[in-house]
Amino acid sequence: MLGKLLKYDLKSNAVIMCIVFAAVAVATVGEKVALYFAHEYDDNPYIGISSMSMTMIYAMILIAAVFIAVFLVFRRFYNNCFGKEGYLTFTLPAKATHIYWSKYISALIILTAVAAIVIASLFVVAGNDARDILGFFKDIKTVMFDGIDVNPVLLTVLYILSVVVSFLFFISTVYCAICIGQNFKVHTLIASIVAYLIISWSVSILLSMISAVILVVSDRFGDTAFGKYIIISEIVQITVHIIGMIAEHFYCIHKMKKGLNLK
Repeated sequence: MLGKLLKYDLKSNAVIMCIVFAAVAVATVGEKVALYFAHEYDDNPYIGISSMSMTMIYAMILIAAVFIAVFLVFRRFYNNCFGKEGYLTFTLPAKATHIYWSKYISALIILTAVAAIVIASLFVVAGNDARDILGFFKDIKTVMFDGIDVNPVLLTVLYILSVVVSFLFFISTVYCAICIGQNFKVHTLIASIVAYLIISWSVSILLSMISAVILVVSDRFGDTAFGKYIIISEIVQITVHIIGMIAEHFYCIHKMKKGLNLK
């Protein structure tokens, strides 16, 4: 049943997302062409103005693509589970757990796809300059690891894992905030926004306090131990986010089983 629900969720969003992907592709080609003419005819003011206009349009399309994807997946979760469609959703021969994970996995796939196409678009537009961008990141890595007793491979893996877990935590936090908002009979949207801000700020404050403690301890042991505490700090951040995700998953499934506050 989870597979069928997931397939249905992806198909229901396919048309809009295909339009978004097509818009990004067209904008990428347009920006690439505009940059080419701006480089070849840099003394022509009209071409320069056109190139700048195309760059603004290109940037707005990329931002809109991300916004539409985020709005789409979270709006669908709300409508399917707590809106008018919720009555139909909870009459399906499917467990609340399957419904929740279908929404979560489909959101993960869609948002990852949008992020991938946006990044790919930026690299296509950058062209040969993409090498300079990669070189810039290599220089940052050199500066970060210079003089620090830490395994660069391990720290890089932890950084990547931290970004992935933070992304997963973001999705579960929004879903959890939507579920919390359903405890209120009125102003559920405002309640959901406030719940999201409280959860996010609470986790940020907790991580900041832990990082401060780690920094104080590392200063006492000197630079040789500083690298180890950087690794500990990343591991703690990943662990906190994973624990938070687990708690949010359980809470969302619990609320969905009750089908609270259906509109």
